[in-house]
Amino acid sequence: MRTRGSRSERLDREEAGNISVVTIGFLAVVGLLVVVVVNTSAVFLAHRQLANLADSIALAAADVVDENYYQSRADVSDVQIAESRARSDAQARLNPDTSLALSVSGDEVVVRLERTVDLWLVPGMRPQTRVVAEARAQIAVLLPAALAP
Repeated sequence: MRTRGSRSERLDREEAGNISVVTIGFLAVVGLLVVVVVNTSAVFLAHRQLANLADSIALAAADVVDENYYQSRADVSDVQIAESRARSDAQARLNPDTSLALSVSGDEVVVRLERTVDLWLVPGMRPQTRVVAEARAQIAVLLPAALAP
């Protein structure tokens, strides 16, 4: 005849070590979540930095007026951006690992920046991803009321 004590002892022996498997599984899931959060944060911060840089380059380029074009026009509201000067000013502000695409169309400038970002935590490898940011700016000419058409 079996007693209650022997049955509980048998159950204890059958379940021995199960908590270790659950703990290892939980730690693996937590580890993967940490990797995803850290890498996503790295990409987000790099994109934010690149977007701020693209905005500042676009705004600075919109301030570079082609003076020869402006002075040769009778219409003072007609302005153009000096592309070569805007491009050289932008290149001076960039890191060597950042590529620049700057296009000017009359009074509007479009800046596109690309940079490779290393992911921080990837077990066994060092993968990279590309981050892209784009910004636009346009010259706004405000005429005094006396000169407005």
